[in-house]
Amino acid sequence: MTLGYIGLISFFYLSCLFVVAFICERNKVRLKSDFGTSVIYALSLGVYTTAWTFYGSIGQAANNGLGFLGVYLGPTLLAPLWIFLWHKMIRICRMQRITSIADFISARYGKNTSLGILVSIFCLAIVIPYISIQLKALDFSVNLLRDTTSSVNQLAVPFYQDITLIFSIVFAVFAMYFGTRRMDPTEKHPGVVYVVALESIIKLICFLIGGIVIIFFIFNGLEDIFDQAKDKFDLHTFSILDQGGLD
Repeated sequence: MTLGYIGLISFFYLSCLFVVAFICERNKVRLKSDFGTSVIYALSLGVYTTAWTFYGSIGQAANNGLGFLGVYLGPTLLAPLWIFLWHKMIRICRMQRITSIADFISARYGKNTSLGILVSIFCLAIVIPYISIQLKALDFSVNLLRDTTSSVNQLAVPFYQDITLIFSIVFAVFAMYFGTRRMDPTEKHPGVVYVVALESIIKLICFLIGGIVIIFFIFNGLEDIFDQAKDKFDLHTFSILDQGGLD
């Protein structure tokens, strides 16, 4: 696939997300039932499954067996406690008119400005590597669709043709327009929530289609997959007990 087609498809997809976010933000879309609201909120948690998850988790599963499950078991086990933790955090944020993590932590110590600056620097240092791996996954995906190896000649490409840079600018504009236009602790951002929920539905559909194709078209069912894996690989090496030296 050529870069032009990839850019055209990406432009159409991102335009659809912008339209959905704009409509939801402008009309303050609200669902009539608590069940619908709960479903949208649950789908919005799909933001946890990022572009890097596709490569990172699947790569870990292929190389280390079930070792990747720990990344997801932790948040899942803590999920029942969120209702108590978040209720208290939201109440404090509304009382103190807190809009960021730095404000939240500094408020505990008398809204110390120096502490707030230090926390902001730490948050920035933490989030930059995380964003970089997302962009790396995006760059890898584009090169995969173009049927080229990953960024060997990336330095030879003019910066205005760097697809990762273009996506970064688009994502930054989206986040600023729909997320940080107004720093009001009582302000809600339905546009962002609905877009993330929509993306979660798209992810689920794509994974379902991919799973069906792999299981029933590339292979002849689940039994065939396990039979071929058993013949080609030593599955015993993927045991968690072996990795921990408990076998």
